[in-house]
Amino acid sequence: MTYADMRFSEPESGLHGWETDRGVIFIRYGPPRRIARFRSPSGLDPLITIVWAYGEQGPAFMFRQPAGFQRARFAGDYHWLATQERYLRPATYDSIPSIPAFFSIPVQLARFRGDSVNEVALEVHAELPLEDLAQGVELQTGEMETGFFVLNRAGERIVRRVTTEVLTYADVPSKNPVRSWRLLLPPSGQLVAAVEARDAGTWRAAAARASFTPIPFPDDSLSISDILLAHTVRPLAAEPARRVDFDIDPNPSREYATDQPVHIYYELYGFERDSEGFANYDVALTVRVAKLYREGILAELLGPLADAWGFTIVGDDRLELRYSREVDVGDRDRIVEFLSLELERAPAGEYEINLRIRDRLGERMASQTRTFTVAKQH
Repeated sequence: MTYADMRFSEPESGLHGWETDRGVIFIRYGPPRRIARFRSPSGLDPLITIVWAYGEQGPAFMFRQPAGFQRARFAGDYHWLATQERYLRPATYDSIPSIPAFFSIPVQLARFRGDSVNEVALEVHAELPLEDLAQGVELQTGEMETGFFVLNRAGERIVRRVTTEVLTYADVPSKNPVRSWRLLLPPSGQLVAAVEARDAGTWRAAAARASFTPIPFPDDSLSISDILLAHTVRPLAAEPARRVDFDIDPNPSREYATDQPVHIYYELYGFERDSEGFANYDVALTVRVAKLYREGILAELLGPLADAWGFTIVGDDRLELRYSREVDVGDRDRIVEFLSLELERAPAGEYEINLRIRDRLGERMASQTRTFTVAKQH
């Protein structure tokens, strides 16, 4: 802030440095890796073009500055582009020398209907990289700060949940812990969920951001919640009816070993009932092999997978399971579903789940997708 005020203040405009276009960018993203200045080849344009570049994976911004003046403004559409960048990536930390290491946090978001059709229940599951944050630390204990935030399109925080816990580094588990948050939101436009973790002693940090839209799940149209992928899904009741009736161990990274089953949980809304309170619908669950991590003929790999899962081969790269369901739902406003896929014969690669539901009574359809990864064996 001090540097931005000293370097970019505009006395002629009465603006502090942190209020100027360049000052705002500097505070959010740090010093640019490259700065380029251009003058008009003809010399007739009195404005100088300034480009700030933040590397191959980072943003770039262009400003226009009158010769001999401190004032510089975004060029052309770059004010709009800066607003979009702020929404997608409010800040970066890799250019800050005081942060010795920065790591990513695997997160999985899932949206369900809340307590009513006017609420969206958002679940955010994050796998904190404690192994990386604690690696090589010679201290016995330290404070870990964890924050969960929801930002609107203007970058304003509308949800803030921060906790601090004391860690004994020698006792850090070999498996990174999962932290979960659930909150109720009204339907709205696109938002950003952010998870951050920082070791207060070493200043090592980790963060993740994911955009989402809290869309409603109305009663007058068939819809499916997000597919939640987990390590385990265990019902706590003989006839589970809601999310709270399950003990779910979510998998934020959606990455599985070949000896781990993929557990799937989802909910249905807006279905028709017959006169006795039964819902009738067809399910088509397709698993597509999006990418293989090793050489091989895909057609030769699908056969063993189809046998192991009880699926049918329906194309060059996908398997499908079809079945019908008749459920006594009574006056409930949702149907909960869960199942699992054994990965014993699944080769390492990237997979896509496509779930399609057809309501036979209402003659309506809905679909949902989710991806997962089968890790390479070491």
